[in-house]
Amino acid sequence: MHKCRIELECRDPEHIADALKKDVEQTKKFGVTISTKPNVVILEFSSHELSGLLAGVNSYVKLAKLALEVSKDA
Repeated sequence: MHKCRIELECRDPEHIADALKKDVEQTKKFGVTISTKPNVVILEFSSHELSGLLAGVNSYVKLAKLALEVSKDA
């Protein structure tokens, strides 16, 4: 099993996590959980295949980047 944990610092982690949770789906390729702590969004990925882990990380990092950019404009 391959695993990856990413912590993203931001001002409003609950808002970013809520935006990302709308896209959470457990697929055969990877699993993801999203949580928060003060000023941090935590993304935890797991996959049996390294390619699945990479797919999950790439997808959610792009979504998180977009959510962070939109929240700065708000």
